[in-house]
Amino acid sequence: LSHCEGVVQLVDSDISRCNSNVFILLHYYKPLTIRRKETDFNSIENTWKLGIDILGTMMKCRDKGIYHLDIQPKNIYFDENDRAILGDFGGAKFDYELCELTCKIGTVAFMAPEVYYNGVYSQASEIYSLGIVMYSLLNNAKLPFMEDNNLNKAIMLRLKGEKMLSPCTDNKELWNCIKKMCEFDL
Repeated sequence: LSHCEGVVQLVDSDISRCNSNVFILLHYYKPLTIRRKETDFNSIENTWKLGIDILGTMMKCRDKGIYHLDIQPKNIYFDENDRAILGDFGGAKFDYELCELTCKIGTVAFMAPEVYYNGVYSQASEIYSLGIVMYSLLNNAKLPFMEDNNLNKAIMLRLKGEKMLSPCTDNKELWNCIKKMCEFDL
């Protein structure tokens, strides 16, 4: 992925000789968490743009047979042209490695139900995770079912297939898109 547009770029790496630590140097990109604090990033326009940018990157990765497996806000950054890019490929796998996984990879708060329950990774499960990211952007950084601020309860309701309420937006087109991205299919 070293020349793949939409991916955090590696500048250099080294392995220490004494204890096999790996050191990596990456370009600096502004994290989504900081970008949200600096601007009104919860807007419909910014959420659409982020979704399109990250979906494009996911398609480029998929063309190379790579799954990220941890789509979440902490792994989304912005380049100098204000395009959303994907970082932290520490848990990424090639498609032929997916059937060999013995443990779940990813962040449960953004994980698709089929990954959580069955360990089944696919392009659809990554799109699901992006849908949850987009939902949270439109919902003041809150995940679905966070009305009472109980994260574990919210995650379990979502993973059991409870119908998500509309985020804090009146844009039906975007909400319909997010619902399709996060469709429960176990």
